[in-house]
Amino acid sequence: MSFYSDDAWKTELNARGYRSTPQRQKILSIFQTLTQGNHLSAEDLHDLLKGEGERISLSTVYRTLHLLVYMGLLRELELADTQALRTQPPPAGSPSSSGVRTVWTDLRVSGKSY
Repeated sequence: MSFYSDDAWKTELNARGYRSTPQRQKILSIFQTLTQGNHLSAEDLHDLLKGEGERISLSTVYRTLHLLVYMGLLRELELADTQALRTQPPPAGSPSSSGVRTVWTDLRVSGKSY
């Protein structure tokens, strides 16, 4: 799968009014090496990064994932989850779980490769 090279990534981010950060680059590199068809929740990704010694907040992970979706590099999916796990806290006053799990995957699942 061909994502952006480091220079193309920086250029694309700058053209859209964003900047390249080590955290964004690390998250992109994880999805570049992810086996086709696999997916990660934001919490899975955050745990993976923390396990590699990265100092990154969960909110930074979410913001970066949403940016990668906006740029057309990732797809956000909501999957039925029998364990009723959530990747985002429920709104105040709502039940603690909805049976839906939000995950992110690269676009290879749809047959597209960027």
